[in-house]
Amino acid sequence: MWEIELKVRVPHPDQIAHQLDGRAVREGDYRREDIYYCPAEDPGGPTAFRLRSDRNSWVVTHKVKTVGPQGIEESRETEFGVSDPQAFDRFAQALGYVAAVRKTKVGSWWRLGPDFKAELSEVPPLGYWLELEILLGFSASGDDIDKAKIRLTGFLRELGLDPNQAETRPYTQMIREALATEKVSG
Repeated sequence: MWEIELKVRVPHPDQIAHQLDGRAVREGDYRREDIYYCPAEDPGGPTAFRLRSDRNSWVVTHKVKTVGPQGIEESRETEFGVSDPQAFDRFAQALGYVAAVRKTKVGSWWRLGPDFKAELSEVPPLGYWLELEILLGFSASGDDIDKAKIRLTGFLRELGLDPNQAETRPYTQMIREALATEKVSG
């Protein structure tokens, strides 16, 4: 599956939630706990995959992604469920991977269409974020992907947010940077 996504920092999450309530169907709330794995020989390097806890289920995700200049991420994702997260962690370690970054996302999500959703999340220690995401099948063409990007940036503008403010860095990088800054100043 292709995931076309962008994220932007939100200074006033209540205002954005109100706007989303007027434009989309609020589907619910969530709390997701993510563990990102890196090769043991480079635990500060790029992450290889993620183990996510969401409502008593566990899912492993591997992404092959590119991030364009407007902060729009194109990811080809492979996901599968895991029944025992501790066993999976031991398995990952046996393959030479270590848990390198932990991330928590708490928020709400809205359905904008059958393939289009918005998530408004608090991601400690990074603050509040709006993510817009369109899912496409593996057979999506370059034209389909380009149309999805236009939909994302257009909707962001409808909310009064600037697409040029979309974040190009992954959360894992920003979390690492924030934690390093805490260590230096603390």
